[in-house]
Amino acid sequence: MLKFGILLFAGFLFICCGESLSQNVKVSPKSTSNETDWDARRKSFHREFFQGLKDRLKKEALSSGLSPLIDSTFPKEDIEIRFYLFPSYIMPSYKGSAVEKSLFQLKRSGSNWSAKIIRETLCKNNSRERITETLNSPKSNWENLWKQLQNGNILTIETGIEDGLDPDTWLYIIETKVDGEYRYFYFWSPNEKSEVKESVQIAKIFNLIAEEFDVSDVKAN
Repeated sequence: MLKFGILLFAGFLFICCGESLSQNVKVSPKSTSNETDWDARRKSFHREFFQGLKDRLKKEALSSGLSPLIDSTFPKEDIEIRFYLFPSYIMPSYKGSAVEKSLFQLKRSGSNWSAKIIRETLCKNNSRERITETLNSPKSNWENLWKQLQNGNILTIETGIEDGLDPDTWLYIIETKVDGEYRYFYFWSPNEKSEVKESVQIAKIFNLIAEEFDVSDVKAN
């Protein structure tokens, strides 16, 4: 019951009701005939969370000064990818302030690439500040970064579920609009050493972004 309560608390923070989506949550490990009541409730929670996440992403975009990606219109050859990080109790630090959430935006308009990160920080006096930082070119150059992201399956990863949700769980979300197709997926506390494929894939992608742009506060485990 404690674990389920943690899930409900996390859901309360992030879920907004939304219509059913064509995308489905991929449950890992696969269901078996020996599935417990806890397993069933956990998977049900993730499906409901996934369905409500689209509206939450719209609100997060607007609060960050961006248009919702799902509603954005631009030429089919253009690209936009957004990386969201919502820490839990232990927050990363940026210039002495705790980062409550981060949004990293990667764009290609025509042949021009750009990247920026928007952080919402909690200052020492408990006030909140939104800090937008335009970033320099990635270390390996734009086209090579894009190739690495594609090789990391950023266009095909599915949301996965891993056993043993920790109370200090961080939520990592990736939202993409490529070739005119919109999609999104997430994972709780992805880890490169996980036995769950989606966890490893998402962790590697966030770690690639952190390394290429020197933004260590978006790094996964």
